[in-house]
Parts: sequence; structure tokens; C-alpha cells
Amino acid sequence: MRRIIILAAALLVPATAHAEEDGVGVRAHVGAGAAHAIGGVQSSELGVGGGGKLAAELVLSRVVGVQIGAGAVALSKGDPPADEGVAQRSTGVGFLGTLGARIHPFGTSGVWVDAGGGIARTGDATRPVFDAHVGYAFAFGENQQWDIGPFIGYTHIVQPDGALRGDDARIAWVGVEIGFGTATHRAPAPPPPAEPSPPPMASPPAEIASAPAPEDRDGDVEVFDEFTENGVTLLSDRILLEDRVHFEFASARVRSKSHWMLFKLAKFINAHPEVIEVSVEGHTDAVGGEDYNEELSNERAESVRKMLVRFGVDPSRATTAGYGKRQLRVQTLAADERNRRVEFWVKRGGK
Repeated sequence: MRRIIILAAALLVPATAHAEEDGVGVRAHVGAGAAHAIGGVQSSELGVGGGGKLAAELVLSRVVGVQIGAGAVALSKGDPPADEGVAQRSTGVGFLGTLGARIHPFGTSGVWVDAGGGIARTGDATRPVFDAHVGYAFAFGENQQWDIGPFIGYTHIVQPDGALRGDDARIAWVGVEIGFGTATHRAPAPPPPAEPSPPPMASPPAEIASAPAPEDRDGDVEVFDEFTENGVTLLSDRILLEDRVHFEFASARVRSKSHWMLFKLAKFINAHPEVIEVSVEGHTDAVGGEDYNEELSNERAESVRKMLVRFGVDPSRATTAGYGKRQLRVQTLAADERNRRVEFWVKRGGK
């Protein structure tokens, strides 16, 4: 049990670590509340008590996480046993260690459910345990990385069949939980600060020139190229790139792995005067509200435009638009990364 508690505490250290766009990160959850046994002899032989719980969650997406937890519960002395010859209990104390999952359908804020199984130490015995909670989180702070709210819970400690009175312990909880760490949703972030437009660059900055070309490819769009130059394809009224533009999680900032690609796009635009105007259009997946997604898509489109201008594109040749979740590439309500994208549409003229 001690090892489980130490492991859970160790996982809390990187709780505010940086997370990537797909939502992977770490959150910590600390809760405390009142408890009482329900059903069986424990409901009368043990009285009201309390306890606490600690969990470290590996956030796999804005909906699902895996968590390891540790907790303790103590119940006060209750009524004497009805069975003659059975000694009266003093107090009931248990220590829990569990592994399970947490579901938060609406991100950091809103309803959440967790459940897990593991072991419980009661007295001198180690027994299987099932632990589950349902709560509501009110998010606050920068990027809503903190939350607080009520929860109810149920803990079931299995009593061995060979015990004197083979009656499982069933404990109901009610309390308050605080969470902090990586946001489990993409909160709109302030756009990057405005930068003065530098003169057009003849070559990329040193940090971009030394960066390797991207290795991963979407591979989900089949086109007949009109013509392609250095990974940039001009196809009728669209520009297609060799990879999607990647952003930091919960931010409109473009990740460094996409800088080289956008530099090549800027060079392409400057080399083709027939491209009169490029519209940078942002899109999100279907998770979240209309206003939130539209704001995020606008911010990300504007970030890409500013980077193109930084790399030498005339500001008058680049515009932006944000469509939120109104134009899904893949028709799904899930958090599909293929819908989180920036597209480039062009207005063309004669050479």
C-alpha cells in the first residue's frame, strides 16, 4: 500500500507539464468527504466517518484518462453486534490502492465519472476493492487548469467467503474534489503578440534551416497535382501541404515542427505572383460549443497568417477565416484530429 501511495504522489510532480495537441497530459485530483457503511452488519456496527483520496490521471484525450489512486477511510464506532459472542467493533479503517479510468465528457468543466479496482488493507487483511465516483467540476484559472466540485462515491471491499461473517463492506461517500494540471479541453488561448513585419527573407532563420524536414504525412487526401514545388502543391484554387499544421495544446501557437513547412509555403507564394491572395481557413473537430470552436479556429488561422508574413509574404496577400466545427472533413462527433486543420484557398490571376 505504501508503494502505491508513493507512486501516485510521484505522478503528481509533472501535473502541469506541457501537453501536445492530441490532449495527452497529467492531472491530479484530491478529494475528501464524509462516509458511512450501507447494507449488511457494517451499516449498524459502524457509524459516520470520513476519508480522503488522491489520484494521478494520465489524460489520453479530452474525454478519457487512465488514473492511479490511493485513499483512506475511517468509520466511527457504532451499535453492538446483534450476534451473541461477537465482539463490538471499535472503528473501521481501510487503506485503498486502485487503478482505473476517468471519463470527463465535457473536458475539465462539467460531469465526470471514475472507477477502478485494486486492493484494500483493513486490519491485518488485504482484500480486493472496487471504487467509483461521480462528480461535477467547476473549472477556473488560466486555461481552466483548476477545478473544484462535489462528488458522491461508492467503495466495495470484498470479504473472503471463509470469514466468520462473510459480509462485504459497502461504503457510500459524499465530498468535495479539487483537480489541477493539464486542461482536458482546448481552451481558446490569446493570439501571439503582434510582431512588426520584417523584410522578405532570402533564406530561412538558422533555427529553421537546421530543423529536419517533417517525417510524418497525413496520407488521407488523394489529388491529381497541377504542379508541386518543394512539398507545396497548387491544385486549382487550393494549396496542399505535405503535412497538416500542428499547434500547441490549448494554444493558437504553431509548433516548431511546422515552421519549416510554412517557410516553404511562404517561399512558394512569393515565387508565384499568379497567387493573388491566400485565405488561411481554420477548422476544429466537433467537440465543444459553437462559439468556443469558432474562436479557436480564427486564432489558429491568424497565427499561421502571421508566420507567413514573418517569412516574407506581403500582408495584403494573406487573409484569414475561422469556421469552427461547421465544415467537418470526417463526419463524427468524436475528437478526430483530421477535423482539426488549417486549409489554404487561393485567388489566382495571370502570370
